Amino acid sequence: MTDPLTQPRHVVICGGGIVGVCIAYFLAEKDPSIRITVIERTAVACAASGVAGGFLACNWCDGTPTEEISRKSFQLHADLARELNGPTSYDYRCLDTLAVTASTRPSSSPANVGPKLDWLDPEIILQTSVSGDKTTTAQLHPLKFTNTLMQLAIARGAELMITTVDGFEFHDNDDRRQVRGVRVTGQTCNTEFIPCDDVIIAMGPWSGLTSSWLPHRVAVSGSRVHSVILKPTAPVSVHALFVLFDDGKKESEPEVYPRPDGTVFVCGGLETHSLPADPRHIKPVKDSILHLRDIAGILSPKHLRDATVVREQCGFVPVSYDSIPLIGKYPGIDRLYMATGHSVWGILQAPATGLAMAELLLEGNSTSLDLKQFEPSRLLM
Repeated sequence: MTDPLTQPRHVVICGGGIVGVCIAYFLAEKDPSIRITVIERTAVACAASGVAGGFLACNWCDGTPTEEISRKSFQLHADLARELNGPTSYDYRCLDTLAVTASTRPSSSPANVGPKLDWLDPEIILQTSVSGDKTTTAQLHPLKFTNTLMQLAIARGAELMITTVDGFEFHDNDDRRQVRGVRVTGQTCNTEFIPCDDVIIAMGPWSGLTSSWLPHRVAVSGSRVHSVILKPTAPVSVHALFVLFDDGKKESEPEVYPRPDGTVFVCGGLETHSLPADPRHIKPVKDSILHLRDIAGILSPKHLRDATVVREQCGFVPVSYDSIPLIGKYPGIDRLYMATGHSVWGILQAPATGLAMAELLLEGNSTSLDLKQFEPSRLLM
């Protein structure tokens, strides 16, 4: 713990993904006097935050515990895009979104086609419907967005440290345990112990690794998602597609997002797979990538069947046991916090999470977001 009479308050954020970086950004914006250190094992947005699709939806979580955080964060994304020149800085734009049903099986039923897209094969499209418009859905490039906010936080005094967090250290005071720092190891950092006043666990799917350092098990795991980025043979319209696809053998639910740079992002659903200890060891599975490429080619034979493959990738999203994020104070240990478990909505919900966490640390409670339903205590075992 730092001396408040001689040194500024020091906050350590464990994790350089989009959630950890948003916390750093809003902390630095609200109080430039605070010392902020973001510790990341590999690189900023090196895992899911760097390979996600970047789709944003205002009202798709309505009726769930994440309705408020999603709506607030969608608005924050719009505000940040205006302030930071999002369309240029990180490819932010609003767009229309369609739900598409497609099948290669012969069908005697007439297609119930709504909006028609000339780049989709009309022979297999059974139905299209509007599920979002430019007022309710948007997109951005998550890697560019995360790095933009990290650089702005650094410009305000935050520090990025590339090393590995190996544990926390505590001290007891009047029957209360309190964080006093983090232990780290790594080739680029010779420091073994970093003293600080506050620690935030924002390690995405790796947040569960902290269970061995803490009194309670952290109920967060990782689910794998494959994706491929294609360069179409001809331009496609600006529509995000959420597809129910039947290839004659099984159904799948690919998502297709054209991007402002002319590429098309295609991803599959969540897969159960063990989480590598190091993000650098995450490698896409060839069969999963080929399946996505095949689907893209069937949906759009004229534009995507012979498309150039720009990148094949996969990442792990953090999933809590009840599918609700953990945001707030860790119970029983003063000045230890958590912000993780956002599942597939991490890109969307990160700004509201970052702002709420900054308020919690600086003011003692969040005024922008009710964090009660996200309290980590509900899932610590």
